[in-house]
Amino acid sequence: MGSRGLHVIAVAGLVLLVCALPVHADEPIAIGTLLRDAESYTLHTVLLKGKVRDAQVIAPFLPATRRSAVTFTLDDETGSIQVGARLYGNQSIKNGDRVLIRALILVAHEYIEGEDRRTVGAIFQGMQRLGD
Repeated sequence: MGSRGLHVIAVAGLVLLVCALPVHADEPIAIGTLLRDAESYTLHTVLLKGKVRDAQVIAPFLPATRRSAVTFTLDDETGSIQVGARLYGNQSIKNGDRVLIRALILVAHEYIEGEDRRTVGAIFQGMQRLGD
């Protein structure tokens, strides 16, 4: 089997894994709590509530697909986390929005000169806007 076939199988397997991952909580988790114990939330879906800042489109809206990719920082009173999102149709997100999001948590480690530089991020799965 060629490397292309293995790539297709690996991607399909990852999609199935992500779809089957458990939800870690039915109530929003404080971002500070998540960051302190990030390893226990890795590859789990959680609810996060906060205010959007630094929202930017990284892949523009394409008429044929009606999708765009954005990144933003979600802040609550305990911390902040970088979020990546793919938005569909009329979905949008802008600075100052108060939102409740469902997101998959990812933790990456980069070792530079013997130091572990951990990065915690979230992949957006859904959103509800909140009132002020």
